[in-house]
Amino acid sequence: MLLSLPLLIVAGAVCTGFMYNNKPAYITKAESRVDSYLSNSYGPGKCGISPAQQGHWDMECQRRGGKLVLKYAVYPADKAPYAVATHYYLVAVNDEAKKSATMGLMRYLKIDTGVQKG
Repeated sequence: MLLSLPLLIVAGAVCTGFMYNNKPAYITKAESRVDSYLSNSYGPGKCGISPAQQGHWDMECQRRGGKLVLKYAVYPADKAPYAVATHYYLVAVNDEAKKSATMGLMRYLKIDTGVQKG
């Protein structure tokens, strides 16, 4: 009985870790790249991502101690209306995210800001 308790604890931890990290590869790449690029322009912070109901994932990135919040919708690259060089396609959701689309390294991600170019 005492030997089975540690095994149950380890099995539970493994299952919980698998469920928590069960994100598509493009989501993990988007989260990591956007966090890194934002750090270059805005300083350190953190991005978090969660599934949304409309077939995309919601990403929220906080900078400046949570005073600056940037929100994006993340889709797989094949859903992009134009060619992207990444495995994902980003849509800026709030004004701060739209501003970030032209700053520093972020401009290379071709973020959809809803503004027609031409």
